[in-house]
Amino acid sequence: MDALDEIVTGELAKRVIDPQRLYELLDAYIKRAVSRKEQARENSAKVRQSQKDVEAAITRLLQLVENGAPDEMKLGTPIQL
Repeated sequence: MDALDEIVTGELAKRVIDPQRLYELLDAYIKRAVSRKEQARENSAKVRQSQKDVEAAITRLLQLVENGAPDEMKLGTPIQL
């Protein structure tokens, strides 16, 4: 039984640790990692741009409140509570 176990584990080890198989696994891993890194950079750039847009909109809104809205931008009638 020990001899059979050694044969089976030996064959499994050969196939699992096969250099070509390991190369393919590592290559696939590296490609996925690079793709995810690029995707993260793109998402980060989009988020930064969105943040800049929101900050600019807030600045414009604050300036509008400070300076008072021009007549054409004011609401027609106030909301009654």
